[in-house]
Amino acid sequence: MIESTDNNKIKALRKLKQKKHRDKQQAFLVEGHHLVEEAIEAGVCEQVIHTEDADVDFPRKLLVSDTVFSSLSDVMSPQGVMAVCLKRTDDFSSGDYLLLDHIQDPGNIGTLLRSAKAFGFENIVLDECVDVYNPKVVRATQGTIFKLNMKKMSLVSFLQHHENGFHVYGTDVNKGEPLSSIKPSKDERVALLLGNEGAGVKDSLLRSADDILSIDITGAESLNVAVAGGIIMHRLYERKEK
Repeated sequence: MIESTDNNKIKALRKLKQKKHRDKQQAFLVEGHHLVEEAIEAGVCEQVIHTEDADVDFPRKLLVSDTVFSSLSDVMSPQGVMAVCLKRTDDFSSGDYLLLDHIQDPGNIGTLLRSAKAFGFENIVLDECVDVYNPKVVRATQGTIFKLNMKKMSLVSFLQHHENGFHVYGTDVNKGEPLSSIKPSKDERVALLLGNEGAGVKDSLLRSADDILSIDITGAESLNVAVAGGIIMHRLYERKEK
């Protein structure tokens, strides 16, 4: 058992709480029984760190004291088990795209990723968004993060150089066509573009969209981006079921 927070292995693990080290090592921490089990099932778990009261069936384990575990934990009431996970190798060969422009709230990103997986948007492109491997985002995804292809890059560049293999839908609460009026092709791959919580999608990106959508609503000026994204993704998903 490791009992010192100054242990070199613990110091190395603690660095994964910082984005620059997550990027450098292409690894991140997840915490709690559910997320650790999801990581093991997805084949991305590299090592389990646990206390005596929270053992997990996995071949590569590190037993630590409660004090050491608390120094690694990101939550108020630790469950005593976490895992080092490797970032996935992306495969954008199938599925629809979710394009996210400067979305900053971890809860919104987490909710969007869960909806994306549910509705077949398995390829996520992020431009200046909050780090998806931030512990708050990881918890909000409830394990979905292990099942999606993700790429960080400029959406301007992505849209300029894509090979017209998908139909791009932008979103604008004031300029878009009503969501109820669109009739996407069943066999066509689509890309949905969602923007910053306050500013929306930048005009420079909307100019690259094939169509611009809005949601028919009453009694409110707009919807939270995660709620709106879920509604639109479900509408686009329905085309595959008809």
